[in-house]
Amino acid sequence: LDPDDAVDAGALWTYNGGATWNDSGYLETRLSPGIYEINFKAVDDWISPDAVEVDLVRGESTVITGAYMQTASLTVIIDNNTDVKTYATWSIDGGINDHGTGTRVDGLQPGLPGYDILFSDITEDVPGWDTPTAIHIELLEGEERTVTASYTPVSGGLQVSFEASGGPADPPSEGRW
Repeated sequence: LDPDDAVDAGALWTYNGGATWNDSGYLETRLSPGIYEINFKAVDDWISPDAVEVDLVRGESTVITGAYMQTASLTVIIDNNTDVKTYATWSIDGGINDHGTGTRVDGLQPGLPGYDILFSDITEDVPGWDTPTAIHIELLEGEERTVTASYTPVSGGLQVSFEASGGPADPPSEGRW
C-alpha cells in the first residue's frame, strides 16, 4: 500500500470482504487458486484505491499495489461588505450545498475534472451587486486552497435629453425655455 502516510493513517487491504484486514506487505499464503476481489479500507482524508480483481494461479505469486490519494480542501472568501457577505453563498456541486464566506470544504478529489465554484444571485436581498463569474479550479493532492471572489457594484449611466414641446423651434439664447 502506498504512500507510507496513508499506511500510517490506517490503510489496509482485504480479500474476503472485510472479514479480515491485512497490513501493507502482508503475504497471504493460505489461498486456493481462483479469482479474488481485493478491497482497500477507507481512511479519513484519503481516497481509497478501487477494488482489484486478481486471478491466483497455483505456484505463482501475485503482487498488487494499492495507491491511496490524499484529499484536498477548499475555502472560498467573499470579499465584500457585511450585507453582501450575509446573503452571498458559493457552491461546487451546482447549488445543492451552499456555503457562506470562509467555509472550508474537506475531502475533495484532486485532479481532473476539477470544480466550478458558482456564486449565488443576491439581487433580491441586496440589490445593486453583480454576481462573480464562475471560477474553475483543479486541486492538487493534499492541497488546501483558498480562493477569493468579490461581488461588484452594478454600474450604469443616466443621460437626460430635453426636447421642445409646443415651444419655439430654436431655444432662446439664454438657454432657458
